[in-house]
Amino acid sequence: MKVQPLGLKVFGVLFILIGLWGLLSLGVALVVMPKIAKTISAEQRTALTATAREKLSRWERATASGAKYPTVFYFNLYFNAVIFSIAIINGFGILLLKPWTRWLTLGWTLLSGQTKWPILFGLGLGAFFYLIQPSVKAQFTKTVTSDK
Repeated sequence: MKVQPLGLKVFGVLFILIGLWGLLSLGVALVVMPKIAKTISAEQRTALTATAREKLSRWERATASGAKYPTVFYFNLYFNAVIFSIAIINGFGILLLKPWTRWLTLGWTLLSGQTKWPILFGLGLGAFFYLIQPSVKAQFTKTVTSDK
């Protein structure tokens, strides 16, 4: 059995950890954000940064009609859940040396560029350029041919 390069292990674990972190943070946002919006006092509101105050007021305006969450919240939730789920799948694919992970990494990079976290785009771009190097690409093809 061929020993994997360290870079493959690092990128695989990074994708899995980022995916898990993202899904966990989405779950926390789903539970915590409505409670924060309802229970924050005027004194606490003034202590917030201008950006946080703006986000809170947008949340309150969007939920003024009685909805629990703003519509855009659902879109962001589902979009980010897909991105973070793909990251977990991609991480396991990299660790298992699946040939489709190079293209999944490229797709994930393009999707993650639409989020508010530019570090995800940078990670994906770095991982993709690493995965298409000839020496790394050979690791994936050796695994595919040895299974036949």
